Amino acid sequence: EEAREIYCRLHGEDHVSMARVLGNMANVLIRQGKRAESIEMKEKAHGILRRTLEGDSDDLAQSFLSEGLSYHSEGMQGKALETLEEGLGIVRRNHPERNSLEGLILDGIGSVYYAQGKLEEALGMLKKALRILCKTLGPDTPEVGRVLCATAMVLLKQGKAEAVDKC
Repeated sequence: EEAREIYCRLHGEDHVSMARVLGNMANVLIRQGKRAESIEMKEKAHGILRRTLEGDSDDLAQSFLSEGLSYHSEGMQGKALETLEEGLGIVRRNHPERNSLEGLILDGIGSVYYAQGKLEEALGMLKKALRILCKTLGPDTPEVGRVLCATAMVLLKQGKAEAVDKC
C-alpha cells in the first residue's frame, strides 16, 4: 500500500507504473487467499493500462491473460473466456508469426474449456498452445510441461488413456 501511495504521488493514478504496482498488490492478495480482492485490483490495473497504453500492446495482452486467469480461478468461466479471447486478438494482430504469449493465452482458453466440460475444444486449444510453446520456448520448459500435463488430463477425461503415452 505504501508503494502505491508513493507511485501515485510521483506519477498520478493513471500511469503504467501504477498499473504494475496494483498488479503486484493483486499477486500479494492471491497469496493471502483474498482472490476476490485480487480480481478487483487486477481490474483496476487493467483499466489503467487500457487508458494509458497506445493501441494494442503486449503489456495489455499480458494484462488480459492475467485477468482472464483470475476469473478462471474464481469459476467465472464466461468472463475468463471473453477476457482471454480479447488478449489473444491483440497478440495475433501484433505477432502474426506466433509467439509465446499466444501459447500461454491458448493454454488459458484450453483450461477454461476444460472447466466448462468442453473437452474437444480444450484439447484443440491445448494442442495449439503446445505447438507454439515448443516452437517459441523449446520443448524442455515448465510452460510446455504444464501444457503437456493439461493435455494428458483432457485425454484421460475423454477415456483416451492410450493417447496419453504419446504426449
